[in-house]
Amino acid sequence: MFIVCLLLLCNYPAVSKLTGGPHFIGPAAHMTALSENKDKNSDFLKSNNLLWDEEHSLLQDVQFSTKRDKLTIRYPGIYFIYSQVTFSKHSTSFGLKQSIRSIEPNKQEVKELLKSFCSLDPNTSNLCTASLAGVFRLEKDQQLYVTVANTSLVNRDSCSFGLYKLR
Repeated sequence: MFIVCLLLLCNYPAVSKLTGGPHFIGPAAHMTALSENKDKNSDFLKSNNLLWDEEHSLLQDVQFSTKRDKLTIRYPGIYFIYSQVTFSKHSTSFGLKQSIRSIEPNKQEVKELLKSFCSLDPNTSNLCTASLAGVFRLEKDQQLYVTVANTSLVNRDSCSFGLYKLR
């Protein structure tokens, strides 16, 4: 029995990975949308990029922009990226679309990594949620953000954006 315990202790990182261990080591972020009470200047409505609330989010080894809209990768690798946006208003002029976009370092060109849509019946007051997830190789200083056609159609209480490094 002692030998088994010793082997487990010596190999703690591997056991931690198998058992769900005490904590996650590596870059990760889970962002929640900026609430209306925290958005005193209505910044959320001035751009198509969603704004995030750092105080109610998790950031670990990922940079957060001063404009509160972008995450910047500090360590290159393969990342799982996800986003969920809930829309609460129907629009005939704007599609209910969200997308995760990327700006690669030294290129400054915007690339759409993922996109999703949902539709609302104009005669009801239902909500619809568009979700995204994917795995991508990201470079150091690459920026990621979530954009929608019209932020006034977004239900801020049900929006999230995040990533974590797989390897």
